[in-house]
Amino acid sequence: MSSCGLNSLRAAGGLPGLAPGSQIGREFKAHLSAIESCSSKDDLNFQERSVRDVSDAGRAQGAARLQAVLQEVLKRAVAPKGSPPASLGELQLPESEVRREVQSLVRRLQELRDLGNSAGRNMEVGDVLRRLERLPVSAKCLKVSKVAVELNQPCWRASEAADIRERASALVRRWRAEFRARHGSPEETLSMQARRCRNLSMDLEEGAYGRSQGISAYADLVEALCLLLRRDPSAATGLMTGAVTGKDLVGRVAARCSQRKVRTIKKVS
Repeated sequence: MSSCGLNSLRAAGGLPGLAPGSQIGREFKAHLSAIESCSSKDDLNFQERSVRDVSDAGRAQGAARLQAVLQEVLKRAVAPKGSPPASLGELQLPESEVRREVQSLVRRLQELRDLGNSAGRNMEVGDVLRRLERLPVSAKCLKVSKVAVELNQPCWRASEAADIRERASALVRRWRAEFRARHGSPEETLSMQARRCRNLSMDLEEGAYGRSQGISAYADLVEALCLLLRRDPSAATGLMTGAVTGKDLVGRVAARCSQRKVRTIKKVS
């Protein structure tokens, strides 16, 4: 029933012919109160949260919230200048052994570069890049092996194979960010981090909006991203170093949200 209809009934004191104190009159009044509790205002709120798309202002708020959480988490995670370098890979190996392994992988990349584009070559290049991702490459190792120079070659940086292109670029970004964080001045480090957080928050927001344009689903996804970043600081540092992409992180969180909704629906039904 519309609000105009309710107002008319209210103004008339109920339905014509019903005494307000009668049993029927009391029952009608109770029904009228129940209808008013499901007013059009509540319907509009439901539509805004469930049906309407998020506005530009809402998206700006989402990006700002993500940026604030990123900066908050990274502020706690940043190591002081001059502290021992953290391992950027899974493997814990002596520096000399890491250097020999990286130099060997660089030589193999150089050989593969001359073979031309093919499915077999791309598969082997992918294996090499995955091995590099697992190694704790130090600044000294980068300088000696020139592995970042090799990965900046057009055939890797602009490869037709998306996996190679993204892995090579992510490795170079990761090494560059770590080097600057360790050897830059505190002012440069904070300034760079602020710019990086702003860019990353925009990437995350763009990914969230790409998956959920409705206000309710969008807000839930942004909040889930903020919660993950707070609970798992390695996700934030991974974004900063390039080891984790915003697209992958949003996809992971969106999948968890979908699974949670499915479980909730099953419980209700």
